[in-house]
Amino acid sequence: FNAAIADGNRCGIGCDSSTTTPAIVYFPHGTYMVNAPIVMYYYTQLVGDATNLPIIKAFSSFSSITILDADKYFPRG
Repeated sequence: FNAAIADGNRCGIGCDSSTTTPAIVYFPHGTYMVNAPIVMYYYTQLVGDATNLPIIKAFSSFSSITILDADKYFPRG
């Protein structure tokens, strides 16, 4: 997920509340296991199949507080 979000030299953490390249990241039906937070960039939407929903789950070893992390942009995020 993070590689797809960052693809195309998009501006993420360290861009001071802005981006010049909004994006939609589509993922098809399926179950996706993650071992690190998915870091959301500004003006980025994660979109799945509305009739056959994708599922995002964390591995049992996942140690972060959240799967989708948008607080990286705040000082104590």
